[in-house]
Amino acid sequence: MLPNPANHNNVLDKLFYPSSITVVGASSNTQKVGNIVLRNILDSGYKGALYPVNPSTQTILDLKCYSNIASLPGTPDLAVVAIPSTGVNKLLEELSEKNIRNIVIFSAGYKEIGPEGVLLEKQLLESAKLYDLNILGPNCLGFVNNSHNLNATFGKVNAPQGPLNFISQSGAIASSFFDWAAECDLGFNQFITLGNKTVLSENNILEYWLSKFYMQYSQDFFESAKLPSKLSPIGMYLESIVNGQEFVKLVSRITPFNPVFILKPGKTEQSKKAMQSHTGALAGEDNVLETALSTANVIRCQGMEDMFDYSKAFSWSYVPSGNNVAIISNAGGPAVITSDFVAENGLNLVDLSADTKKLLTTQLPRAASILNPVDVLGDALADRYKIALTSVLEDSAVDSVILILTPQVMTQAEQTAQLIGNLAHHYKKPIFCAFVGGAQVEHAIKLLDQYKVPSFSYPGRAVNCLAQLSNWALRANTMRDNLLNEQVTSIFVSKPKINFDTATSILEQAMSRQAPALTSVESSLLLSSIDLFTPPIKVVENSQHAVDFVANHGWPVVLKLSSEGLLHKSDVGGVITNIRSTKELAYGYEAILGSKRKLIDSTGDNLIEVVIQKQVEDGLELIIGVKKDPNFGAVLMFGAGGVMAELIDDTNLLLLPSTDYAGLVARSKVHKILAGYRGDAAYHLDPLYAVMERLAALALNFEFIKEIEINPLILTPTHAWAVDGKVVL
Repeated sequence: MLPNPANHNNVLDKLFYPSSITVVGASSNTQKVGNIVLRNILDSGYKGALYPVNPSTQTILDLKCYSNIASLPGTPDLAVVAIPSTGVNKLLEELSEKNIRNIVIFSAGYKEIGPEGVLLEKQLLESAKLYDLNILGPNCLGFVNNSHNLNATFGKVNAPQGPLNFISQSGAIASSFFDWAAECDLGFNQFITLGNKTVLSENNILEYWLSKFYMQYSQDFFESAKLPSKLSPIGMYLESIVNGQEFVKLVSRITPFNPVFILKPGKTEQSKKAMQSHTGALAGEDNVLETALSTANVIRCQGMEDMFDYSKAFSWSYVPSGNNVAIISNAGGPAVITSDFVAENGLNLVDLSADTKKLLTTQLPRAASILNPVDVLGDALADRYKIALTSVLEDSAVDSVILILTPQVMTQAEQTAQLIGNLAHHYKKPIFCAFVGGAQVEHAIKLLDQYKVPSFSYPGRAVNCLAQLSNWALRANTMRDNLLNEQVTSIFVSKPKINFDTATSILEQAMSRQAPALTSVESSLLLSSIDLFTPPIKVVENSQHAVDFVANHGWPVVLKLSSEGLLHKSDVGGVITNIRSTKELAYGYEAILGSKRKLIDSTGDNLIEVVIQKQVEDGLELIIGVKKDPNFGAVLMFGAGGVMAELIDDTNLLLLPSTDYAGLVARSKVHKILAGYRGDAAYHLDPLYAVMERLAALALNFEFIKEIEINPLILTPTHAWAVDGKVVL
């Protein structure tokens, strides 16, 4: 399935396909890393030259040992470094002098230990740049390349070659995976650990794999519009993503053809950081990550269990052609439970065809259920499972099968596993098995592993894997169709062209005084400058100014406090709405002055002003904002606005500069109201999309805008009014 490595010429080929290796820090002590990695390279069947380096001995493992790098015969393609971190930077100079450019560094003692290690890692990076080195690590476990018979790790690896490629930032995760993969006979192609990612990151590896393994899929597809029935998935465990925008671009070129799944911890990090605006709080780091992964059709694991399950399921399963599922079971209870799982995961419990039901009726016992789920009864032997499974697989309406087996007295678990294996590869439809039990199904599960049929301890896990695979396939089909029809060449598009002269002037004035944010009036002027509808607003220095404003613009009005440091006015009594008379205006003005004095006393902010604004009535309150994420770039946020922004979870994000505004709105909870709820007229959405386009363009064209938000944006039958803008610089 994977192309021959010899057909490719890549800068990292000599790292992962070396013809010669030197192990610096090789040791005769079997407990030392330098001995373990040397033995692993030998035991993995590596065919190239191997040069141990150790000044204290002549031979190690019957290999001639060299005293230093300079004494090596020739220039090895790869150096594996197993010495203390304090000696690594000097070694890099020696490796460079020998023209060795590819290096794996096991050594720990870098940024993970504190300031001293941070300095050491900074020096390592400087050396790598100076000498033009490809460095994997430091503080990594190394890598395995089964297509080159090379285990360049100090871990125990017995897993065979297979279609899976994997990246792990953790050596411990990798060690656990190696042991599990060997246990279930799951093969992989390359498994690369990154450690501290000082030089080479996940993006470098993905770019390498894309050119080496995965471009062939797109080439074959564009030549024949067909894909292989089996997959070459990519799995990842990452604690950080180095360049989110580049990551999304890379995986978006892989996921139309093969699934990519990732376990990324740190979901609660957003709760540790103070956000300045609603947009910042709602578009927290993990929400942005979720959006980025969804944009690229990357599957996110919820834990290590998912990571292992998906590795097996995606490596072994055929690709489902749809989401229609049939369940076969020898027990009613597990079948009913599984039916719930199917519905909850967005799959469809398909209605079997009349022909299938007729066949099952004639060949199964009278007490068996020929509906879906198909219950073959507790006394079912392997032949009854064969009848049911064959009948269901031949039904054109069935895309995949969940098969459940519980060990009862007469159950033939091993024979059933054998027939499943044969039928799976004959019909080439996904069969996900749940053999629920212990010792009585242990050998049967081993047989399923040998047949490469995904099996799980519980039906819920099988359904989850099938749902993830089906959802990926559905989105991948759309991505491929767009590519084939040349409708979309990238998930990113060019920026809209808007005249920003006035916006530039407003923002530059604020930057010149080092303002943390724009005032309410400045924000309104900024939004107006990009042709958004903004209600009239004015700074008022006394009550007569407020009366004059009403004379020009009418009732109702809003009084509010404004300052470049005041982003949440309602929290400090800084907003009074629905003022409809001269008496209410007088009371309101005195009240807002009282809030102003209290705020000045508590903050020392003498720049607080009172502003009056025409109130917009009879519209739907929404929130639209843009946040600049440090990793994934600008993100557009949309949802229910006003007080509802804090009361309901309606956070919907879009990576910019994508323009799928309709998709963003459709994902929101407020979309039902926008579309016309319970007989109400639907809102005209073009004004809403125009606001999104212009706000996105504003944020993308000015790097020093950190966050920008309109809350509320009031949508009326004719206009979208940007009522209250916040711009954080």
